Amino acid sequence: MDNFLNANSSEEAIKNVNSQKVNYPISGVKVEKLGMFMPYFGENTQEFIFKCSGRGDNSWKKVASRIHLLDIADAEQTSYNNRLYDEFELNRDYDTPTIIKIVSTVRRDLGLPIGEQTSKWYADQICNLFLTEKMLDTNVGYSKIIGYVLLFKLSPKAHS
Repeated sequence: MDNFLNANSSEEAIKNVNSQKVNYPISGVKVEKLGMFMPYFGENTQEFIFKCSGRGDNSWKKVASRIHLLDIADAEQTSYNNRLYDEFELNRDYDTPTIIKIVSTVRRDLGLPIGEQTSKWYADQICNLFLTEKMLDTNVGYSKIIGYVLLFKLSPKAHS
């Protein structure tokens, strides 16, 4: 991965990455994405690429938009985001009531108003900061979201 960071051109960087033994399989479109996201995540880019998907909430287009918003956030928003990053652990399941409780506690501690009264609003607070995997309850006759697994921090600042 160091060869990627020290490359003089994107072609050289991709050649360097492809010649190295990597932790995650990278090919095709993912090689292009590696070059796009390397400035944001550095040595964590391969993990990010592996956990991103072509469709849904973790699609490249949606994730790129969320990363941009995190990258340009003002000091107050960044402080809020960092507190949420501190309170949530990666690769752990969080049910919706736990997400609501944690987000509400952080908002109270920072003197921010209570969020909207919908579980979707609270879930969005987390989904804007992390790559996530939905936890679904399929025993109710349809797929109901009951929580999320947090896979990767989207803020470039969380990786520096």
